[in-house]
Amino acid sequence: MNKQVLLNYLKEKNNEEEVISLLKEQKKVLANPKNASLTLKNDYFSLIIKLLRKSKGKIKYNAIILISNIGFCMDAKNFHEMCKIAAESSSDKDGDIRHACFHLIKNLNSLIKILPIINTIKKTSEAEVNLFYEYFRNLFYRLYSLFFKLDDNIIRKSILRSLGIMLPKIYGMAEFWNDREEMSMVSRIKDEMSKML
Repeated sequence: MNKQVLLNYLKEKNNEEEVISLLKEQKKVLANPKNASLTLKNDYFSLIIKLLRKSKGKIKYNAIILISNIGFCMDAKNFHEMCKIAAESSSDKDGDIRHACFHLIKNLNSLIKILPIINTIKKTSEAEVNLFYEYFRNLFYRLYSLFFKLDDNIIRKSILRSLGIMLPKIYGMAEFWNDREEMSMVSRIKDEMSKML
């Protein structure tokens, strides 16, 4: 039933209100602390990602908010998709979508912070765990590049806010890998944040 609502929109684009209502309802379920361990089934998650890529405005906003409320994600492919959505939509002209992306990035950052604990419970392979860290770093690189490439100060401030959320974890990873270039990127972002205070 839920899948059909989304499939109908992707095909006909004539049931926007129904899609928005569905996304809001599902967000409420995922946002409930009692459902902290809930996630979306892979086929449905893939459909939400497809919806995100083919929509804008309220549908895109509510779809990003929905995936921002996933309690935890131990599927590297899905985590990668969320990182790509965050990178692609952080420079959207729509301020609501950028705001939703900020919440998505906050959630991704939280997932990375608790990854060792989840890994112990789920017994994920070291190779897959490393993918999570790599995708998170790639998100940082893409936002960093966007920040210095764009001229629009409102969008740049929005991206800088997201980069600020990621900085402690990125710096810790850079120290662990002794990545001088990454440490330099972190310092540069800190300087930019000081300028905008």
